[in-house]
Amino acid sequence: MLDLAGIGIGPANLSLAALCEEAGESGRARFFDRKPGFSWHRGMMLPGARLQCSWIKDLVTPVAPTSRFGFLSYLAARRRLFAFVNAGFETVSRTEFADYLAWVAGQLPALRWDSTLRDIGFEAGAFTAQVGHERVRARHLVLGLGHEPALPACLEPHRGDGCLHATEFLERMPALAGRRVAVVGGGQSGAEIMLHVLRSAAPPASIAWVSRRSNFLPLDETHFSNEHFTPAYVEHFFDLPAERRAALLQEQRMMSDGISASTLRELYAEVYRLRFLEKVPPVPSLLPGRSLVACAPWRGALSLDLRAADTGAGQRIFADVVVAATGYRVSLPPCLEALGIGRDTTNGAPLLGRRYALAWDGPAANRIYLQNAGRGSHGIADPQLALLAWRSATILNDALGREIFPLGAEASLIDWSRHGEDNESCAICE
Repeated sequence: MLDLAGIGIGPANLSLAALCEEAGESGRARFFDRKPGFSWHRGMMLPGARLQCSWIKDLVTPVAPTSRFGFLSYLAARRRLFAFVNAGFETVSRTEFADYLAWVAGQLPALRWDSTLRDIGFEAGAFTAQVGHERVRARHLVLGLGHEPALPACLEPHRGDGCLHATEFLERMPALAGRRVAVVGGGQSGAEIMLHVLRSAAPPASIAWVSRRSNFLPLDETHFSNEHFTPAYVEHFFDLPAERRAALLQEQRMMSDGISASTLRELYAEVYRLRFLEKVPPVPSLLPGRSLVACAPWRGALSLDLRAADTGAGQRIFADVVVAATGYRVSLPPCLEALGIGRDTTNGAPLLGRRYALAWDGPAANRIYLQNAGRGSHGIADPQLALLAWRSATILNDALGREIFPLGAEASLIDWSRHGEDNESCAICE
C-alpha cells in the first residue's frame, strides 16, 4: 500500500513528487496523469511571455535550497548558468520554465503517464483508485488536477474554432489574417494575446480588447505587496473570518491578476505605432469598463453585446474570432463526490483545513489533500507558483506525520498577528 497517491501531474504535484524523491520517500508514493507525458500550458507559450514571479520560487528551492531539482541545477545541466546570470533576467520566460518542469519530470520514477482516473473509493482503511489499468491503494490522496478553463456563460454555446479559451490559442491557432478579432479579459493572458496578434506577420482586419475592469491595470508587485505571498501571511489569512477573507481577496486582486508593467509598456508602444505612425490595420479598439452580457450568431460571425459600467450604455461589436482570456474554475472529478466531501455552504467551494486536507466523511487518519483550490481559505498566493514548494512540503510533512522539511516561522517585515493576541512581546500593546 502507498502512503501517497497523487492524481494529476501539473507543477503542484510535480513539486510534491520532487520533494518525495529529495527526501528518499518516493518509494511509497505514485503520481498519475492521463497525459502521455509532461506538458504545461502549451497553448499559452507565446513568444516573449514571462513568469510573474521570481525563478527562485521553483518546485523545491524555498524549502530545499540544495536540491538537485532546483532551477539553478537545471541551468547547470543545460550548460547555460553563466549566460543566464549575465543576462540579468528578473523573471524567466514561460518557455524556459516549462522546459525546466519537463526536465524535473524526466528524473522522477514515481510518475505514471497514460493513466486516466476512473473511480475513487475507500475500503479497509485505505483509498482505492482505478487509474488506467492499475488498481491503487493508498493511505492518502493528493489531488493536483489543475483548473478548468472558464468561459462566460454566453460564450459557452459558441465554443469552437471561432470562439476559444486563451489556453487553447497556440494549439488551435485560428486563422486571423483579414478577420475581426475580439479578446475578452483584461488580465495578463489577454494582454499577451493582444501583443502577439498586433505583432503578427498576417494581422487581422480589426481587434478589440474588452475588459470589465476600469482600465488595463498593472500587477501590484511592490515589496510590501509581495509579503502576501509568504507562509506567514497564509497562516494569518487562514485564521480570519470568512467574510474578511472574501473582502481581502477583492482588495488584493491586482497582486495576482494584474498585468506585468513590461507587458503594458510593450503593448502601449504597439498601439501607439499602429494608431499614430503607421496608420494601418489593425488599429486596436481598447474597451475597458465593459461587461460582456450577450453573444449571438450574426452572418457567419458573432455579435457581442457589451454594457459600460460607468454609464450603463450598451454597445455591440462583431467578431469572426473571439478569444476568452477569462480565467479558470476549480474542477473536481465527479467520482470524488461519493466520498462525501465537505463544501462551503455559501459558495460551494471545497472545505480545506490548514494543511490543505479536504473535509470528508471518512476517518481523519486518511486524508485527501487538494492542491490549487485554496484561494478562498489560504489567500491569493494559493493558485500561484510563489508558494508551490512550501505547500508541497506542508502536505508531505502532514501526510507522513513528521517534519521532513523544517517549516518553522519565516521572518517577515510585517506583524500579521491580530490585535489582542500574543502581544506580550509588543511594546506598543503594553
